[in-house]
Formats: sequence, C-alpha cells, structure tokens
Amino acid sequence: MACCLLIKSKQQAFFIRNLYTMKKFTPNLLIILVSISLWMMSSQNSFAQKQPGIPRPRGPVDLSETANLIMFIILPALVIVGYFFWRSAYKKRKKRE
Repeated sequence: MACCLLIKSKQQAFFIRNLYTMKKFTPNLLIILVSISLWMMSSQNSFAQKQPGIPRPRGPVDLSETANLIMFIILPALVIVGYFFWRSAYKKRKKRE
C-alpha cells in the first residue's frame, strides 16, 4: 500500500500504517458497538415506558363529545387540506421563478 503512495513525511507514513492496521480491527469493533447499542435499547425500553399516575385510554374514542370530534376529525382534516393548499401555492411560485 505504501509503495503506491507518494509519502512526503514520517507523519504521513505513520498515518498510512495506522490506517492499514485499523482495517483489521474495524469489523470487530463495529460488531461490538452494534451489539452494545442493541442491548441498551432493548433492555431499558420496557422500564422507560411504564410511568405511574398517567391516565391511559380505556376503549374507543367517543365522537359524540365535541372536544373529541374537533381533536380527532376536524383538526387533522384542516391540516391535510391546508397542506394541499400550501403545496399548490408552492408549485405556482416555483413556476413563476
């Protein structure tokens, strides 16, 4: 590897030699890092999600109440319609430019 490169200083030679030896250990290091991160995500996830004192939903949403109707039907519909209006205005501005 070093014979193909034009080495100008001892620092460059040291850097190239370290890169060559690093290739040998990189797959093992990658496997170790991935396994540690997966272990940390899988083992602690279940404890983090259980919070006492927070009310949990107990069945389907009752759409006869006005607050639920606004929150789950009207607001999402307004966001979707607003997105389509914004997108058409954005396309018109792009055509003008």
